[in-house]
Amino acid sequence: MKREKFIYNLNIAVTIFVLFLTWLCAAVLVCYYLIDYKKDTIAVSNVGFAAFLALASISFNWAKTFDSSDDQQADIIEKLNLAASKAIMAAICFVGASLAKYIVIKGNEIGHNIISDTEFLKVILYLGCVVTFNVAFSLAVDVITRLGVIYIRALQIFK
Repeated sequence: MKREKFIYNLNIAVTIFVLFLTWLCAAVLVCYYLIDYKKDTIAVSNVGFAAFLALASISFNWAKTFDSSDDQQADIIEKLNLAASKAIMAAICFVGASLAKYIVIKGNEIGHNIISDTEFLKVILYLGCVVTFNVAFSLAVDVITRLGVIYIRALQIFK
């Protein structure tokens, strides 16, 4: 009994540590990639897009493993589907933010000096990029936090 309680508490502690580490990494990435106006963010958005689409797929498939006739498990299914939907939204936000930043960086080459002629448009696109990246990282952290909480709840149910 003591060993099971220790393992359960260890699982909770590890989950909380991973969630804290995720929040910290997201904050560092936002600061590192968004402070530099000219830094290309295609690699970050590609990784974010692929990772969160994969996470959404895993979440949807994990939800299928629960029994929907049981009230507690039905609640977990609903929460997993919500987390998976938010993961898809985060993936789309990563691509949208990267597209806006790419237009800002390469705008002179693509738009035949349309963007460089209008500095206001460049600022608006950059602000759109910053806001979209912040939304993407916020959704990403929210999804990971939700999945951690769902994991702890599933441990409690199947104890």
